[in-house]
Amino acid sequence: MSDKKLRLLVISDLHAIMDDEEKSDSFLVFDSSGRSSFLDGFKKFVKESGLVPDVIICSGDVSNKGSPEAFQKIWNGLNVMKEELSVELLCVPGNHDLDSRLTKEGSFDPKYKLQFAYPPFPDTCHSNNTQFWAWHWYHSKHPLFNAVLINTSAYHGFSKEFARGRIAPKVTEKIGDHVESELFDKKSINLIICHHHPTRMEHVDSGSDYESIDGGELFLERIRKTNKGPWLVFHGHKHWPQVRSYGDDNSTIIISSGSLSANIHSGIADRVTNTFCFIEVDLERTEDTGNPSGRYKTFEWFNGYGWAPSKNSRMPQSGGFGSYKPPRMLAKTIKKKLESDGVSFISVLELGDDGVELLYYSPDKVEKLISELMALNISVTFDSEGGFDQFGEAK
Repeated sequence: MSDKKLRLLVISDLHAIMDDEEKSDSFLVFDSSGRSSFLDGFKKFVKESGLVPDVIICSGDVSNKGSPEAFQKIWNGLNVMKEELSVELLCVPGNHDLDSRLTKEGSFDPKYKLQFAYPPFPDTCHSNNTQFWAWHWYHSKHPLFNAVLINTSAYHGFSKEFARGRIAPKVTEKIGDHVESELFDKKSINLIICHHHPTRMEHVDSGSDYESIDGGELFLERIRKTNKGPWLVFHGHKHWPQVRSYGDDNSTIIISSGSLSANIHSGIADRVTNTFCFIEVDLERTEDTGNPSGRYKTFEWFNGYGWAPSKNSRMPQSGGFGSYKPPRMLAKTIKKKLESDGVSFISVLELGDDGVELLYYSPDKVEKLISELMALNISVTFDSEGGFDQFGEAK
């Protein structure tokens, strides 16, 4: 791996609440003094774990059920964290940050309170904010990357829009044209930050998924054809951590960090917990291959204990993304290596470049590789962080 990295602290779906509101919805509660022990504990854990990000990414639902008071508290808290870590903060609204159903007293505009938040939301730049609230997106320029932030709840407050996300076709057209223009410099990596998931996630609830972004796949197809580099797409909403690729050209990776602090609903509580991610994008490898490549660490909240490395195989404590070498091909390579060397086991280091590829294997490819190795009667051992360690003949 190269030393040229972009480090991202990725959180989503905090669902922050006030002391007297919806206590069962979230662990992140602000008391009457304006403090949250959960938020304080999270910030302390990040610092003590040596996680040093360049950017904090937050994919929305920072507050709960359109509460303007809770939103202001958590937005202040995130900005304090930004200053303490001396990093940038990129955040978009979720459906819970807007008054999506116009239920609050005196509410006439779902986004009204957000537009007058302080510090300004989502960006301190007035022209960026104007662009975001008028056209539902803006382009944030950075030395190492581009970021496009999208309001997928932009049409909430009308009809039954609260039930879904949306990127209107004209918005997709405008973003695509902008990316192809001279105003969008080609970088090693581009980021998309939105709240709703751009493709359906029917595997989560074992049924139809109508909460995804209407127009999401049209949008993904448009941006990946712009020839302005690879894309990392960050979203929230489903409270389901995962890494997955999109399309057949390997240029787009979609990442959900899960929910930082919402009380996970009963339908998925037996399969996921509260999580956040720390991602290191390998900019050199990404630029060389044209595919988003990197490593991540996932941390899980254990009630009564605190934060610790994740034990969930769907988003394990450490993993990667960006390798597109087929698991079956790699399994056959490992078998041939064992046979040609005449040994009963080999280490990852002895695989050379193929061992490096394993660092960038996403969880679904890891699972497939293990299955292919078992079919070839090859056993696997893992290191202390859950990565591949040795391969050998099964006894």
